[in-house]
Amino acid sequence: KQWYQRRVAITAGGLYRMRRSSYLTSIDRRAIRRGRMRFDDFDTESLLRGYWNDVMLSLPFLFLIQWYGHLVRPPPSDLLFICRMFVASRIVHLTSYIVFRVQIIRGVSWLSGIAINIHLGCQSLAQLS
Repeated sequence: KQWYQRRVAITAGGLYRMRRSSYLTSIDRRAIRRGRMRFDDFDTESLLRGYWNDVMLSLPFLFLIQWYGHLVRPPPSDLLFICRMFVASRIVHLTSYIVFRVQIIRGVSWLSGIAINIHLGCQSLAQLS
């Protein structure tokens, strides 16, 4: 295999895009030797939206969990529990874009990630004052 074939096939999203021949770049198209590219696959768009939603929630979480850990100084088990809850909500959120077609599962998992970020921010701000 070429280096770009391995690079694209590493992620689940890359495998999903390659199987459906959608959102492929010209490099991807040369790698898998298919002549046609599609840019209108609904499932691939859903996967892309799920990735962006996870990125938009994960970056504030990484900042807030460090801030929370330094200001509030909770027990390590509490920090581990919060991190596990956040990671679980992100996994459910991303898989719900592809596996589940029910909007409520996506909404609850998204809301739980937002609630964790709000909780960390409020606890940290309360510790400052």
